[in-house]
Amino acid sequence: MDTLRSTVFVLMLALVSVGPAAAQELESFGVIGGMSRTTMGGGFFELVKDVGGTVNPRYGVALGGYASFNLAPNTSLRGELLLTQNGVRIPTDGGLRSRDLDITYFDASGLVRRAFPLESIVP
Repeated sequence: MDTLRSTVFVLMLALVSVGPAAAQELESFGVIGGMSRTTMGGGFFELVKDVGGTVNPRYGVALGGYASFNLAPNTSLRGELLLTQNGVRIPTDGGLRSRDLDITYFDASGLVRRAFPLESIVP
């Protein structure tokens, strides 16, 4: 399983790190950052609440970068790579032991954007 996970991770990095083709033009690039607040639900978390426990959110960060490339007039491709922290905290109360679930992952995404000039829509 670790070999499969490593292979997928390397393939994702390879896809994100591919440089633009000669026909593409770098429009903009930059960084993305913010704070995340996450809590979870489901059967286990409902059971914790049923026995008198509480489920607290986890606060984390979201950091990454983006690059936007012009593909054609009014069409661009924006790729993003984002590191996100999620999870949940279950404090010691109601006779329960303290539990922390911390999840940190990379999110790679791509977005094709097409702009329509206002003159082409409004007569």
